[in-house]
Amino acid sequence: MSKATIKDVAKFARVSISSVSNVINGINKCSEETRLKVLEAMNQLDYKPNLAAKSLVQKKSNLIGVVFKEENDNSYEKIVKGIEHKIRENGEYDFLTMTYQNMSLVEEWIQKRNLDGLIFIGDFSNNFLNYLQKIKEYIVCIDNYNEQILGIVYINSEDTLGGYLATEALIKAGIKEPYILSEKVENKELANRRYLGYLSCLEDYGVEYKENMLIEVPKEDFLEGKLAGATLQTKGIKGLVCTADILALGVLKTLYNFNVSCPNDIKIIGFDNIKGSEYTNPSLTTIDTGSIKKGEKAGELILKLIDKIEIKKYEYNIDAKIIKRETL
Repeated sequence: MSKATIKDVAKFARVSISSVSNVINGINKCSEETRLKVLEAMNQLDYKPNLAAKSLVQKKSNLIGVVFKEENDNSYEKIVKGIEHKIRENGEYDFLTMTYQNMSLVEEWIQKRNLDGLIFIGDFSNNFLNYLQKIKEYIVCIDNYNEQILGIVYINSEDTLGGYLATEALIKAGIKEPYILSEKVENKELANRRYLGYLSCLEDYGVEYKENMLIEVPKEDFLEGKLAGATLQTKGIKGLVCTADILALGVLKTLYNFNVSCPNDIKIIGFDNIKGSEYTNPSLTTIDTGSIKKGEKAGELILKLIDKIEIKKYEYNIDAKIIKRETL
């Protein structure tokens, strides 16, 4: 099957070729209705703009876009710090950030800013990424566990290993039945991978898993951690893995209010080594998922893609390690 042309897109959308060209090049000379028709036609026909021709119209902006899936994800701060380090080190580029609200706003932002490359942090759908890849060739994804798309670079943590290490540390500390507190594992692949590491460790150490050992909350935030903390005493839990530090911090706050001693009465391990986890009282033992390293690798690779420097592979995994502090 032959590749779709700009003429095919114009015919499918029932607009002029010049209108299609304006949309591709981010020139605001057509209505919003026309722009959406053209974008839909490009998507349906799997049309990819001729980037060489497009570069004659658009000059490089030397700007890279960083898009977050969730505004309040506390692990993002260190990832962005890593991205910033590599981009500033290069000296030729700068970067802009935005929080995802909907596809149209992201697409409009990309076109208006004429971004040279994109870094996405979080679990964005393949439909969304496939669509944007037709507009912008150079894309790097961090913490995205969907089926990989050809041409997109993926950088993830060894989250399953992290779940294993956290559980193992509790078992070696004498905890016979480690529990786990998580966002609903069927809703978030990142949490699910950490949960699978937990299950694997229980199996290796001959610990029988019971369904009540998984405590699920609607989302990862401080309030949900506080609410979950109130139930721990009634369950007689002595050791807890939290799939996010923000959950663990909420639990610690409730335990403090109930005069429960950590680590004497209960031992807790978090995940992500977010800013502030070392300053709690007691300081939080956590799994460091290499957030800064992920950001640095993303910055390094997006620059190589933009400058057309060959990269050796399109999938990278950053090691997880345990940071032992006072809650263990």
